[in-house]
Order: sequence, then C-alpha cells, then structure tokens
Amino acid sequence: MTISITGAHVASSGEIQKRDVFISNNTFAPAVAKASTSIDATGLILSPGLIDFQLYGYGGKEFCDDAEALFSAQKNLPSFGVTSFLPTLGSLPKEKYKKTWMLDFLERSKRIEGAEPIGWHLEGPFLNPVVRGVHKDVRLLKSLDEPFWREIFSSGAVVAMTLAPEITCAKYIFPLLKEYGIIPSIGHTSAGGDVARAAKNYGASFVTHLFNGMPSFHHRRPGIIGEVLGNKLLPFSIIADGVHLSDETIRMCYKCYPEGIVLISDASSFLGAKTTEGEFLGEKVRVRGYALYCLAEDKLAGTLVGLDQMVRSFQKATGCSFAFAVQAASERPAEVLKIGHKKGKIALGLDADCVFWQGETVIATIGRGKILYATKEFLQQRMRHSA
Repeated sequence: MTISITGAHVASSGEIQKRDVFISNNTFAPAVAKASTSIDATGLILSPGLIDFQLYGYGGKEFCDDAEALFSAQKNLPSFGVTSFLPTLGSLPKEKYKKTWMLDFLERSKRIEGAEPIGWHLEGPFLNPVVRGVHKDVRLLKSLDEPFWREIFSSGAVVAMTLAPEITCAKYIFPLLKEYGIIPSIGHTSAGGDVARAAKNYGASFVTHLFNGMPSFHHRRPGIIGEVLGNKLLPFSIIADGVHLSDETIRMCYKCYPEGIVLISDASSFLGAKTTEGEFLGEKVRVRGYALYCLAEDKLAGTLVGLDQMVRSFQKATGCSFAFAVQAASERPAEVLKIGHKKGKIALGLDADCVFWQGETVIATIGRGKILYATKEFLQQRMRHSA
C-alpha cells in the first residue's frame, strides 16, 4: 500500500514545516506518482509516532501476568499516538523472571496489528530500598546471581534496565549489560554526584524519571539531580503529568537541560482499566485523580494517562513549541534506544510511524505504513482510496 499525505504541518526534529509526505513499503518514501490511499491533512499536524520508554500494563493487568495485557496495549496505545513502546517489568520475585515467557510474549506480539513492543525494560530488581517507591522491599536483590541473569539477558528480549549504581553488585551488572547490548539506566537511587559520574563511566546512558525515586535536591548535596541538570550528565526521563512533578519542576528541567528530556507515561497497569482499586507490583493500590497510590503508605505508584497527555502537559508547563514537546516523546527516546536510524523522525527510509493531531488531540495513527487508529471523521472525510 502506498499513501500520500498532503497539506500537513510536519513536526519533526523540533521544527514544523508544511510539506507532503509519502509512504511506500512501510517506510517514508520519495513522492509516488499515484498512491493507493490519499490523506488530506490540511489544518493538521503530522508528527513522528510516539515512543513510550516505560509502561507496565494495560486494562488492569501487568505485562508480566498475562500476554493479553501486552496484546491489548498494542491495540489501544495507538489511540494515544504511541507506535512503539517498551513493556516494563517492575521488581518481580526472582523466580518469575523467565526468558521463555518473555520471548514468547514478544514473538506472539508480532502477529498483532498495533504499537510495536521494542523489547523489555526491567525497572529493578537492583534498586536502592531507601528510594524503592512502590517496589516491594522483599523483591529487591542485593547480590548478583550471574548465571541466572546471563540466561535472561542472552535471550535478547531485554533492551533496557534501571538500576541503582550505589548498590554493591552494580559494579558487576554494568559490564554484563554492556556485554549483551542492554541500555543501563540510573534510577531509584541515592547516588551522589561522584557515584553518578562513575556509573556513566561504567556505561550508564540514561536516568529514569528524574526527581522520582531519588532524594530531593539539596543545595549543598545536589546528588544525581544536580549532575543531570547542572552538568548535563545524561539524558533523562520525566513524568510530566502535573502530579509526579510540579509545573515549576518541569520548567526547571526544560530551562536547564532541554535537549536531554525524554517524556514517558510511566503508566501503570490501570491505564485503560475501569476498576479503581486493585494490586500493582504486589501492593494494594487505589486510583485518585489521574494517578495511582499505594494504600499502605499513601505514596505515588504510577500514572493513568497516555503519552499524548504527557506531551500536552509538558508543552503547557514549559511554553515550548509543540514540535519540541513531540520530539521529547519520539526522536529522543529513539536516540536513547539506539533506533534513531529506524524511528523517531519523519524522514526518508525510516519506519512509517506517524500521528495526526487536530490541535492537541490525536485523531489518527499510522504504524509501519498501516492505519492503527483513526476517528470516524478522519476515515470518512480525509481518506480517499484509488480504484
């Protein structure tokens, strides 16, 4: 199928330009003489497909519990503008990490027409218990069973891992992640600046949800927050929902290190669920507003909104351009994941992943050249198929 998109304002690489876009063989292509499908995008913004680095489930189920949660996420995430994502596993009981089901879920997901799972993101179990957040203390590991984790990592199913560099076994984990080509991210950590810098030297290339899961900034002990924002140590994700971070904090991130920001949803398994109480990462939780809270300790446990809302909230908080906000949820995560040669921009030869926005609202999403989501109005009024 070939698609011509005309009249769009294309938001890619931080800029907006009015130009036509063509899709052929599931990639962005040069102009085609006659397309099988024509889309009139006059008055719409066309952005790259959003890439969510971190979400844990969908419809009330965590990805680790049921493959259907993964498949349901694939089918529904395009309505949030998401075309690729990292299904994320919070800290699990050790025996639950099995490369068989992790590989099986990903293999079966290839048969689903929807958002593309790039691979697993393991947030834990090598986290600092002092700043563990909703992760259960009994699930956190203090020593490395190297044969066990080699078995997991050798599967190729894991693409990123969040860990605290100050824990004793971290110095053994970093070389292991490097050996298997897995992206190490610093998170749920009390690391000071010296430890954070050492972690970068060990291979850390990202910081997971800055401010959340770490001590508050102190003017004499700035820690990892000071290293990231003051010295631009590493790119970092933020949860820009207005709950996990105040608008003032989001603006500070934008003013200090704008090119380092990656927007994530950090969506819990309650995304897309109708229930308001249940269990998440082994804790009893309850929905309150747009966030999830632990019942026992009344602390934040995750979000309930999609990545498109993070784009809107970030733009509102910072006053940045829409193109910049979208870039933080598409091109930058692609760069961190080392897939920028395939995704994250609307450019020739890249996967044809893109989102149509009417104002701030997602009205259609294309993933690898296929319509994954579209409103009835979009299908009826903007699409034409040649005979």
